[in-house]
Amino acid sequence: MLKDFVTAQAPRYGAVAAPTVIISGHHDAAVHLETHARTTVRFIPDAKLIVLEGIGHMPHHVAAGSIIAAIDGVSNSVIASEAKPSPPRVAP
Repeated sequence: MLKDFVTAQAPRYGAVAAPTVIISGHHDAAVHLETHARTTVRFIPDAKLIVLEGIGHMPHHVAAGSIIAAIDGVSNSVIASEAKPSPPRVAP
């Protein structure tokens, strides 16, 4: 059922506006890196791909620190962009 779901969702990837990090294990035999992660990251604006060497399908189980660091990186990026002052308004 995954293939049908991904096929239906793929046309919408370009509309993703949220900061996005895709994390994949280099040795994932269930959700292939090239087919899924590398392809998806090309369609989501400003998405970042993190490939974990030596890791398979469940990186959050064996590389929790890497997952937490990626989440923190996205969070810190959002906070930093929200903290930037807006440019001054020019009256007409």
